Amino acid sequence: MNRIMILLTFVGVLGLSSCSGFLDIKPDSSLALVKTVDDYLAIVQNETRMNANYPFSYDYASDFFYLSEQDIDALDETGRYAYLWIGEPCHANNWNQNYARIYDTNVVLQGVDHADLGNRSESDRRMAKGIAAFSKGFTLMQLAALYAPPYERGNNLGKLGIPIRPSANIEEKSVRPSLEDCYQEIERLLITAGNLLPDHTKARTIPGREAAWAALARFYLVTQNYDKAFVYADSCLLFNGELIDYNLLDPLASSTQFPVLNKEVIFHAAKGDFSGMSSTSRSMVDSVLYQKYAMDDLRRSLFYRKNVDGRKGFYGSYDGNVASAVFSGIARDEIYLIGAECAARLGKLDIALNWINELLKKRIVRESFTVYNSSDPDIVLRFVLEEREKELAFRAGIRWMDLRRLNLDDRFKKKITRLYKGKVYTLEPNDIRYTFKIPDEIVSIGKLEQNQ
Repeated sequence: MNRIMILLTFVGVLGLSSCSGFLDIKPDSSLALVKTVDDYLAIVQNETRMNANYPFSYDYASDFFYLSEQDIDALDETGRYAYLWIGEPCHANNWNQNYARIYDTNVVLQGVDHADLGNRSESDRRMAKGIAAFSKGFTLMQLAALYAPPYERGNNLGKLGIPIRPSANIEEKSVRPSLEDCYQEIERLLITAGNLLPDHTKARTIPGREAAWAALARFYLVTQNYDKAFVYADSCLLFNGELIDYNLLDPLASSTQFPVLNKEVIFHAAKGDFSGMSSTSRSMVDSVLYQKYAMDDLRRSLFYRKNVDGRKGFYGSYDGNVASAVFSGIARDEIYLIGAECAARLGKLDIALNWINELLKKRIVRESFTVYNSSDPDIVLRFVLEEREKELAFRAGIRWMDLRRLNLDDRFKKKITRLYKGKVYTLEPNDIRYTFKIPDEIVSIGKLEQNQ
């Protein structure tokens, strides 16, 4: 085993074991192996640690799919709790694997400024630091969607965020900052990443400035700062506005039409799926959602196929996986939709219409596409939000984040229901169950305040 593999193995084992007790294992002299900029780059470019195992339980609780009673019976307890909104902690992997990644990024952020250059350059040092800042900020944003209450602009007093773990010191006590402070740290990390990273990188598994700005566009949308979300979406599309033309794809192809790292992907990541609920043979598209796709909408046939039991499964994952919908990164279609929504909210109707039409002409059968137009800002906004729901279904975390923020607006509140063994389960708008409980063992060891 070479030196790079040794240090990655060490950091991985330390991160995972310490996360079970909130970093309660003391580091040893093996950390001396991490000496050079090359070593730190190896940590942040490790795809197994940086690009996989993002949170998954918010998708289990979302409204774009349903399970048969038989499939619900087959779930593990934590999966069933999440699907039926029972209000118990979801699987601990949501927390442990993501705080392991945060530990890795802290090692880099704390040490890379003092590392030997070796055969690397100062731009490589900035790269390592920028990737670490991006990965930590992006991970915290995903975790906050699970374990922190919805961000409500101007109304966050008294609300708790999630631990941000400011350093790699595993003896440092974990605390829950205010929700406002938590989101300010996520913002700071993503802005830092944007300032450090190059415009483009050699692979979409490695974030560049385009990815940082895309993440900031999502961040500001979640925090209802529509001016900044629009600016970052616009800036992001200046790098590259290319979309996949679905007219050129084959809905009858046996293989996926959306390969991993396809040209719309800005940053590639994948979520975990402990309960197997994202399986294309188990997770069926919600009938109300499916009926929103017009017959000439190419997403209807490219995203969904009949399984052997006659039900429709999702086959449009942007990570190239035909067995499970696990894409958890950021793709360019999302940025078009962020820009269009924010433009509609800000009264920039010409821009909103232009961006939504740019997307739709690549999604609707070419011969039947007609330009969408309206002079009513509210109608345009509703139209964009429905297109957002159709385009970004089964994208990890996005629908859950949308439900949380849109429920704050009386125009868009939604009650979700599920039926299991003759009983109706309901998730009301702004229900406390939109915030998942922290794993019990983490609360106990870290002495953290539990969510209600």
